[in-house]
Amino acid sequence: MIEALSHKISDYVYRHNERGHVSREVMQFAINSILSNSITFTLSLLIGLIDGAFWGTAMSLVAIALMRNLTGGYHFKSTTACIVVSTAAVTVIPFIPVSDVAMYAMNAVALGFVIAFAPSNLRGVTRLSERQLQRMKWVGAILIAANFFYQSDILSLAFFVQSISLISGKRGENDDA
Repeated sequence: MIEALSHKISDYVYRHNERGHVSREVMQFAINSILSNSITFTLSLLIGLIDGAFWGTAMSLVAIALMRNLTGGYHFKSTTACIVVSTAAVTVIPFIPVSDVAMYAMNAVALGFVIAFAPSNLRGVTRLSERQLQRMKWVGAILIAANFFYQSDILSLAFFVQSISLISGKRGENDDA
């Protein structure tokens, strides 16, 4: 559904764009990304508003989005699957009770996964150099480490959920998944 809409929009823009700086495929990918992110953000915040957990949902949404941009992660084949899973994750996180021990354990696991597996699925889809990707990985690790002091159960869960998406099943081959 989202893919079809992205295709229609990119075709229209491509036909009416005299400059032709971008290929149809690149334009479709960009439009698809904008639509899926916009729908996920809007749907998540709307659900958070309805279920009374707006700020917790917003915090988990920002934490997962930020960590995702810094460290990468698994990509669903379907945009619809991505929207559904992402929205479900960020809207459920504020309702999961977390003990102090579990929070520290999730922080430790998330930190370990980021150090071991990031950047995941970012090489070849970004113009960033390997050095820049490594810096982003360490910024992500520092954010997770900061939660040992900040002690937010929502951030702990969000970082943990995002870090799981870094695992490809093949250590050192995360960008081939």
